[in-house]
Amino acid sequence: MHRIEVENDDVAADPGWIPWLVDGKRRGPPEDCGGVSGYQRLIGAVEAPPETLDEEGRDFVRWVGADFDPEEFNVSQARHALLVSAAWGCLKGR
Repeated sequence: MHRIEVENDDVAADPGWIPWLVDGKRRGPPEDCGGVSGYQRLIGAVEAPPETLDEEGRDFVRWVGADFDPEEFNVSQARHALLVSAAWGCLKGR
């Protein structure tokens, strides 16, 4: 689940506004991982000893890589994604 806290939306009516991400934590789930329950199973598979994994668990680990860290968060990458999304929204509105 994602939680987004908007600190100020007064400038959103201005066409020149730029959204800015202040902080965040934990990485988001990969696309098509099966929703919240699929992401929970993926995290369980990545954290489990390899010899205990069933076929689905092994598939998850192969897919995301054994070094997948659900706690990782890169604020620069997230800011970039937010700015690209905002720019795309502005372009679509033209």
